[in-house]
Amino acid sequence: NFSQTKEHEGEIPCRLAPPCERRRAYQFALTLRRDYMQGTPQVDHLLTLVKLNVYYAFAENMNALGMDVKGWMHADAVSPFCTFEPKALNRVVPNYLQPTAIQRAVPHHPWLDFFPHPRMRDRLIFAGNKYDDEQLCIDIMGFWNPDENDPALLVWGQPWDIANWEMSEAYVKKWGWTVQDCPELFKSTNRWRAQRGEKPL
Repeated sequence: NFSQTKEHEGEIPCRLAPPCERRRAYQFALTLRRDYMQGTPQVDHLLTLVKLNVYYAFAENMNALGMDVKGWMHADAVSPFCTFEPKALNRVVPNYLQPTAIQRAVPHHPWLDFFPHPRMRDRLIFAGNKYDDEQLCIDIMGFWNPDENDPALLVWGQPWDIANWEMSEAYVKKWGWTVQDCPELFKSTNRWRAQRGEKPL
């Protein structure tokens, strides 16, 4: 469900972001930077920023795995981890992005390799076509879709470190099956929630 997309300003691994929206992302980033430098950040930009951050986090994880949009984000792409691509198999990658036995054995689209938790990746791969991956993409990084207001995942630092990720209540309610047996994600989520004085999930 993905296709090749590339812009001079940046690359987006989800085909649901048309070129005009990729330009919008770039302009939005410029606006945020300007507002920050002027000391006038806008509260109404927060939801868009959250999802844009997740997009950039996935792009960083993609780069950490030695992949790029041009080579791996077309509709028929198959993860290099299960096709024995030497570049992917020999590259040293962060601990939580290390491919699992399932990633190496079961053909799947490369975008699933960018999720921050190994058991999360395994669950998505095992699910195959039993879920709407386009909706999942919108829910976690659909900054181009103003009708989808609930941020599903949040990232607060280096995206290959699970301690920097947080799940929203909306994500757990809708996509909870993807994070079963992922205690590190719940621990990280509740740590971030505690810092805001919120109850644990």
